[in-house]
Amino acid sequence: MKSNVILKRIIKLSSAALTAGMITATAAGCSSSGSNAALDSAFDYAKSKVSAFSSASAANNFAFSDQFYSKANIAAMLYKNETDAEMLKQIIRNIGAESIIVTDGKGMVTATYPEDSTIKDIKEKEELLPFIKAAKGISAKIMSEPVPVEGSDEYTFSAAVKRADDAGAVIVGFKSDEYSKITGEKLADECGPNVIVIKDDKVLSTTLKDFDSSKSVSDLGISTDDVAKGSFGFKTDLNYNCKSEKVGDYTLVCAVPN
Repeated sequence: MKSNVILKRIIKLSSAALTAGMITATAAGCSSSGSNAALDSAFDYAKSKVSAFSSASAANNFAFSDQFYSKANIAAMLYKNETDAEMLKQIIRNIGAESIIVTDGKGMVTATYPEDSTIKDIKEKEELLPFIKAAKGISAKIMSEPVPVEGSDEYTFSAAVKRADDAGAVIVGFKSDEYSKITGEKLADECGPNVIVIKDDKVLSTTLKDFDSSKSVSDLGISTDDVAKGSFGFKTDLNYNCKSEKVGDYTLVCAVPN
């Protein structure tokens, strides 16, 4: 009799243990499935943003350049040999520029605003040397490579076009935050949390906590081989599951904590 009671208790305890084990296993399976679903969803959303940006990149670059060439052309049309410093000041204010340099057909400077008597020949200034082609009529328009302004989203650059009144060039200096939208350095902000956007094996943009684009992907302990796999994990303060894919000219990495 006692043996039957003991046997029933053993069976009851075993069943309870088995049930608990099944619940734990099921919960673990749900957690993993949920994590994968969250990663897939985050990745699909981010991919749509990067794909759209990549597709529009050429058009956006053209639109950016075109608007500043248009402003430089307005300055060229307004400038005449008799234009004085006050008129130059009004010209650049009206087009939202920072400075203007006017040259003759040999690249010799004939007018500047703000006034700068040290600039006599653009061939003597390294940053102005490319514009000699506009001064000589070899190129109709030239734009310098935008340079970031430290501590801000702005860039400085110059657009040069041929003079309208004579041989030579009109070189207009600008400062704008619009170029940051062209570079993609803010792209990850549109893609969601824990996103890394890579271009040419360098971090272009990221929303990963405590990580910025001044660092490289390898600083996280992520190799190019990891990224190429399409799925991998890494650890900082948290463990992350990641998904990656080439999207146009960019490589997208999405991460979720596990």
